[in-house]
Amino acid sequence: MSTQDLVSQFEAIIAAKKPSEKVKGHQAKSGEVYYSKQIGSRLSKAMKASRWNQTRLADELDVTNNTLSRIIAGQERLNMNLCCRAMELMGYEPSLLLSEGPIPGGWTGITAIDEMLTDVYGDNSQSGVDALGKYVAKDYLCCSHHYADNSAFDIVCEENRGDLFAKSGVSLQQRVYDTAHHGRDLMGISYDVERAENLRTSMGTRFIRRVVSAVLIDEDCVFVQAENQRRMVDNGALYDTCSSANLLYLKNNIMSISKGAGVRIQRKVWFQLSEGENRAINLE
Repeated sequence: MSTQDLVSQFEAIIAAKKPSEKVKGHQAKSGEVYYSKQIGSRLSKAMKASRWNQTRLADELDVTNNTLSRIIAGQERLNMNLCCRAMELMGYEPSLLLSEGPIPGGWTGITAIDEMLTDVYGDNSQSGVDALGKYVAKDYLCCSHHYADNSAFDIVCEENRGDLFAKSGVSLQQRVYDTAHHGRDLMGISYDVERAENLRTSMGTRFIRRVVSAVLIDEDCVFVQAENQRRMVDNGALYDTCSSANLLYLKNNIMSISKGAGVRIQRKVWFQLSEGENRAINLE
């Protein structure tokens, strides 16, 4: 959508809004006042996600800091052309101003990858990986050193786990590396097994995660550090917390993704971080 199309769409929305209409539980003086606040809020979120401070953005837009502050607060007469330019400067599509969807963080600088990270790590489902399903490749494996033949993490089919686990006593893990040939052991499970196991062990909780940092590694890998919570579904009470790191190996290389190729995850390698490890690996 072009900037002019977006401005026209916004003007049509305002024209259709009655001045006395009650909006979200409070009386707005006009539709324009309400949308000024909404768009100001979207600009503020975009600044936070892209790590642009107010002074820098005001300088780039050639407006005073006070003017930009009033725009963000919804106190300035709305200039959609200026707001669209602000979004473009921060690397976002202006259409995000009128969207209710999440604004991607500017972690890697590649929009498609940042949008995937926003989607995947913004998943608050009980499995924690429902959104991930949109991005996994056919041969995707979730891998971790926590999966081991002789550990409590060994995943074995049981009769009471449904159709996915049809045969009792058959390991669902796949060996990716072994010590004899690769110097280390690494086991992996499919997306369906990962999701089913997460649901089975959810204990009535859902996942809430925040990306602390994400950086591109080599030609096809993203390293992601995240803070994780599990909260009870019924009352929101905190169940547990941890920090984790993921290596996301992509099906397409980063260069091809930046040119429009789809984002597909071929392998995820995860591990939990202790407090000391978390401090040592902090990339910010």
